[in-house]
Amino acid sequence: MNNHLKFQVTFAALHVLSAVCPLWGQISYFDSYRPNYFCVSMEEEEPHVEFLLSLRYPRIRGPHGDRRTHEMYGSYSGLYDFDVFTRTSSPVVSRMQNVGVHYRWNLKPSKIGWCRDFLGVKNLVLRYFDIQLTHESNGQSVETTEQYLALLNSEDRYIRDNADDYVSMSTHYLGIETHLRYDFSDNHNFYAFIECRPLMMTPEDSVFSQREYKGHINRYKLFRITIGHEYGIAASEAKQTPRKYWDITFYLHAVEAKWQFMILRHVPLFIALGTDKPDEISTYHRQDWYVSMGMALR
Repeated sequence: MNNHLKFQVTFAALHVLSAVCPLWGQISYFDSYRPNYFCVSMEEEEPHVEFLLSLRYPRIRGPHGDRRTHEMYGSYSGLYDFDVFTRTSSPVVSRMQNVGVHYRWNLKPSKIGWCRDFLGVKNLVLRYFDIQLTHESNGQSVETTEQYLALLNSEDRYIRDNADDYVSMSTHYLGIETHLRYDFSDNHNFYAFIECRPLMMTPEDSVFSQREYKGHINRYKLFRITIGHEYGIAASEAKQTPRKYWDITFYLHAVEAKWQFMILRHVPLFIALGTDKPDEISTYHRQDWYVSMGMALR
C-alpha cells in the first residue's frame, strides 16, 4: 500500500468514526497539530526552501463533564523540501509523511494539584498526556538496490548526487507525549515537552541494510525533550497574535535551538540552529549542521 493510499484510508476511517460516534462527544473540524511553517534552510550541502503542513482531525471530545478533557483525533504532518536553487525540474521532495491516531487526556487544574504538591512548585501545570500510534515514511518509492544503482547512473547530475533522497524509508511508532508549564508571571512562562516514541518494528531501509551509517532512526525518534521560555503572553493573547519564545530541543543524538520573534507587530519569524535533522526520516543517516530562518504559521 503506497503512502498516499495509507493517508486516504486512515483519514477515511477517522471520518467514518466521527460520523458514527456523535453521541460520544463533541466533534470539531480541522486544526493545526504541529506548528506549520516555511523557511529557508542552509545546510552543509546546499540551501533549500522547506515547509511543514501539519493538521489534526476530527478531535472527537468526550461526553463526561468537561468535553475538552478527553479527545480522539487523527494527525497528518508532511515535511517537504523545495530545491528552488538547485533543481529546475521536480523541485519539491518529500522528506517526511507522518499519519497518526491519538488519544489525549487534557488534565483539569483540580487533577494536577498533586503534581504541584509533590514537587513543591506552586505554579507548575501538567497540561496533558497524548498517546499516539503513528506511521512515518519519507514518501519515496525506491525499494531495491537495482533501482538505487539506476539513480547513481542517471544522466541527471542532481539525481546522481542525491540518490539517497529517493530511497523509501518507513517505520511505526507507539508514543506518549506530555507538556509541563511553569507560570512565572502574566507575561512569562517556562515549559517542557517530553516525548517518547519507541519503534514498533524494524525500520524499512533495505537498500542501506548493508551500508554503515553513524545515525539510526531509533536514535533520533526514541526520545525528545524541549525546554523553553515564552514571553509577552498577555499582549499576545489580547491581540490574538502568535507567541514569542525561545527553546532548545534535545534528541538522543542531536540538538536544536529555536527563537521566534515578531516583526511589524504581527508577523512571526523564527531562527533555528541545530546538528543533524532528526525530524527528517530521509536524512537520518547524515550528520550535518543547519541554520534556518522562516515564518511560523498557525
